[in-house]
Amino acid sequence: MFRQLNDMTDSVVMEALQLSEQDKLAGLSCPACFGPQPPNSDQYPETTRDRLIICLDGNFQHRHHMKASRDESVRTPRIFLEHCEVEDMSADIRAKELEHQPPAKV
Repeated sequence: MFRQLNDMTDSVVMEALQLSEQDKLAGLSCPACFGPQPPNSDQYPETTRDRLIICLDGNFQHRHHMKASRDESVRTPRIFLEHCEVEDMSADIRAKELEHQPPAKV
C-alpha cells in the first residue's frame, strides 16, 4: 500500500510540475549525475571535484533486510528495461549485423 501511495504521489507531482521525460529521468536518477553542485566547490582541489563517492555498508545491512522482508511483489523501476525489451533489441542488432556483414572471401 505504501509503495502505491508513493508512486501516486510521484506521478501527481510530476504531472503538476509538467516535467518532460528528461526532467523525470533526472529527478529519479543518481544525484551524482544530476544533483546540484555544492556551494563551495571552488574550495576543493580540481582533482577531487565532481567525483562519485560510493559508501559501502560494513554492517551487511542487506542481510538484515532480507531476513525482515515479506513476500512483496517485485516491481521494476520505471527507468529499467524489461527483459523482453533487451532480448528484442539484441535480436534486432544481430539481424542488422548479419545484414551488413561483408560476404566471406573464398
